Amino acid sequence: MPVVLSDEMPREADQLARKRLGKKASTIFSAPTPGILKQKNYEQACQFSKDKFGKAISIQSWHLFPKIIDVQTIVDQEKIDIYEVHPELSFCTLNRDTVILESKKKLEGFLVRRRLLERAFSGFDFESIRAQYLKKEVANDDILDALVVLWSTKRIAANEAKFLPEHPCKPNMRIAY
Repeated sequence: MPVVLSDEMPREADQLARKRLGKKASTIFSAPTPGILKQKNYEQACQFSKDKFGKAISIQSWHLFPKIIDVQTIVDQEKIDIYEVHPELSFCTLNRDTVILESKKKLEGFLVRRRLLERAFSGFDFESIRAQYLKKEVANDDILDALVVLWSTKRIAANEAKFLPEHPCKPNMRIAY
C-alpha cells in the first residue's frame, strides 16, 4: 500500500518502480493524491484526477482506496515506522535483480516465486502455510506476496534494504525492497 502520498501524480517512487520492473511495470498502480483519496466515489475520483492531472485513475487503484485510507490514519503517529513494500520489486531483488515475467497467478510464475522464498527462508514449507487458510479467503499468490514482504521487512530491519527513490522529497515517500 502507498504510505506517504504526493500532491502530484505520478509519485517519483511509482515512476522509478515502473522503470525497474520494465515489462512488469503494470503491477505498479499510481498512488492517489490526498485530494483524489477524499472523493466519495469512483466517478468523482476519476473526474478530480482528470481535472488536475489529465487522466483518470484505474478501477484497480480505486479498489485499494479503503486500505490506503487505513494506512493514512496511522502514518503520522510518531512511534510507528511504516514502510511501503512492493512484492514484485522484492521478488526481482530476490531473483538476482531479474524481473520475473511469468504471472504469479500461473503455475510457472508461482513456482519461480516459491523457489526464491525457499532459498530465502530455511525450513520454508508452503503447504503447511497453505493448509492454515481456505483458498477462497487467501490465494496462493497472496501468501507468496506476504512472505516476500516479510523478506523485505527483515532487510529494512537489518539496514540492508534498497529504496526507490533513495532520497525522497518527503520522509518515507519511497518503496522498500
